[in-house]
Amino acid sequence: MLIGKQSWQFANRPVIESSAASGGPFEAEGKLAADFDILHDDLWMGQDSYEKAHRYLLEEAINAALSKGDFNKAEMQFMLAGDLINQITP
Repeated sequence: MLIGKQSWQFANRPVIESSAASGGPFEAEGKLAADFDILHDDLWMGQDSYEKAHRYLLEEAINAALSKGDFNKAEMQFMLAGDLINQITP
């Protein structure tokens, strides 16, 4: 149930059924590279702006999480997402 403008209260504890992470070349070179589901060599992911590349990564991670959990978009009830540099608001 929605409480106020942006807070939720659940009757039962939420369960994370699936997750995924995608990243670019910097993540691929980092210590956590093995924890990413998808990594790219191209910083811009073939997009014409950095913001579009970030959006592409987010959409790709969502689709990977759905695939890993054997879900489709219609079955998704909630999504928790973010980017570490806070440039995207999905």
